[in-house]
Amino acid sequence: MAGQKREKNAMQRVPGKAGLVVGGGAVLGWGSGQIAAAWRLRRSGQIAEGTVVRNVRLDDSEYGPSWAPVIAFTDIAGNRVEFTPLSHGPGKGMTTGGTVEVIYHPGAPQEAQVNSFSHLLLPGLIACIGGVGFLVFVAYLLLG
Repeated sequence: MAGQKREKNAMQRVPGKAGLVVGGGAVLGWGSGQIAAAWRLRRSGQIAEGTVVRNVRLDDSEYGPSWAPVIAFTDIAGNRVEFTPLSHGPGKGMTTGGTVEVIYHPGAPQEAQVNSFSHLLLPGLIACIGGVGFLVFVAYLLLG
């Protein structure tokens, strides 16, 4: 009888947590993909010097407008390329007219990234830590 009651309680706890397992796995997978992409870039990418040419307004929130820098650089073929980094925000140190180091694949310069820890690795590391945290939390709920 006690075994049946324990099984029933476990089955009641599992269905509500399936979304957290999938969500935690997805966040962990995305973070791992970002770290792998950064590793490939560091291994086989070209480095160039870019200039922040302007800041574009992304959207408005209750805290004010959100801005993202537009960075221009010249690729190995001599073409001018402009891009907006995926990771942006206050504290990234990108003012208009400033120079930054850019890294890109020679075959895809439009997918360039700013060559710094906070742009290449930090988003992936935060996602991995969050995904592992989700999965540990779900394990705690299921086993506790």
